Amino acid sequence: MNFHKTLQIKIIELPRLDRNQQLAKAISLLKEGYEVVLIQNEEKKYEGIIRTHDVIGKGINPAASCKTYMNKTVPSILKEELISVEQVGNYMLEGKSRFIPVLDEQLRILGAIKDTQILEKMRLKFDQFLENSLENVVNWDLKTLKSSDTIGNAIAKMREFGFSRIPILDEQSELQGIVMNRSLLKTQIEKKTTSGDFGGKEKDWHLLPVGDFVSETETIKINTGILEVYDRIVNSNEHTLIVDDQTRYGIITALDLIKFLLTSEKGISDYIINILQAPDDEVQSHAIRKTQALLNREKRLLGTSGTVKIRFKRNMSQSKRGQYSITATIQLISDNGHNFSSEATDFGAEKAVNKALDNISRIISNSKKRALEQRLKSKSLRKLTEL
Repeated sequence: MNFHKTLQIKIIELPRLDRNQQLAKAISLLKEGYEVVLIQNEEKKYEGIIRTHDVIGKGINPAASCKTYMNKTVPSILKEELISVEQVGNYMLEGKSRFIPVLDEQLRILGAIKDTQILEKMRLKFDQFLENSLENVVNWDLKTLKSSDTIGNAIAKMREFGFSRIPILDEQSELQGIVMNRSLLKTQIEKKTTSGDFGGKEKDWHLLPVGDFVSETETIKINTGILEVYDRIVNSNEHTLIVDDQTRYGIITALDLIKFLLTSEKGISDYIINILQAPDDEVQSHAIRKTQALLNREKRLLGTSGTVKIRFKRNMSQSKRGQYSITATIQLISDNGHNFSSEATDFGAEKAVNKALDNISRIISNSKKRALEQRLKSKSLRKLTEL
C-alpha cells in the first residue's frame, strides 16, 4: 500500500558546501559527526553529496575541490513533487544512501529526508509481518573480518556494500566488535603528514590491522521480534544492528527494512493513496487503514493497483459546540478502469472518512449488482437466440 505523504515529512537540515570549496571543509564536517554533506554549484543548485565512504581509502588531498570527491549517483526529489513514500525508499536503495536531498523548483537544496523517517511512515506495513523471521530481513552478504585483516580490506568491503561498519572477529572467531568508517577516516587524516604521506608511505596505512580500530557493540539474536528491531532502528538511533545466529553474523540497517517491505508481496497492493490536508497523523492513519480494508475487500473488482485521493476540508460556517465540521472527499481510480467517488461531512474527520467510504462501498455494491444483472440478461438473450 502506497500513500503520497512525502511533503509532510519534516525536512532535515544538513550542511551544504559549494562544489569548489576545499575537501578539507567537508572532511571537518564528517569528523564532527555529520553523515552527509550536500554539494551545490555556483547557482546554489544541487550537484551531489559527500559521505565518509565517498572519501575514505582514496588518496585524500584536502586542498582539492569537493566536486572531485562528491557522489552524483544519489537521486533527489522536489519538495512540490507528488511522490510516494515508497518511491523515496526505492531512491534510497538505488543510490545506496540513507539520505535523499530535497530541492525547490529551482533545484536549490532545502535539506534531506532520512531513511528512518521513511520507515516511520511505513509503520503500518509491519503489522503484516509480525510472524516473519529476521532470517528474511538480515543481510547475510556482509563478510566479517578477522582482527588481523588490514584496514585496506575493511575499506574495500565498506565501499562494496555501502556499510558504515563491519563486524570484526578475533582469532577464535568470536565477535570482538565493529570497525566504523568514521573512525578510519579520522585515523587516515590524523596520520597524514605535511609531506602528503601516511606514516611515510600511503600503502603502509592500508596495511595496519583493523583490530586496532575496533569499537564494542551489542548483537541481537536471530529470534528477535521484527517490531523490536524496527523500534531500535527508528527510535533508538541504532541505524545498524549486528545479528548473531550462532553460526554466522549478519547485519540489519534501516535500508534493509525498507527493502524488505518494498519487495514483500504479502497483502500489499500497489495502490497509491494521496492524502491532502489531513488534520493530523492519527486521522491520516485511520484513513489509510479504512481505505486499505476497502481495497482488500473489493480486490476482485478493483484489482491491485490504482490511485485513491483523499482530501479534507474544514467548514468554518458549520460548527457545533466550538467544533467545526469536516468534509472528506474520496476518489478511487483503479488501473482496470473503475472510478468511484464520494463526499461526506461530519463533526470529526474520522467519522467523515467512514461515511465517505461507506458511500463508496454502497456504490461498488450497486455497480456489481448491475453488472451481474447485465450478465444474466446477456446469458438469457443468448439462450433465446440459440432456441
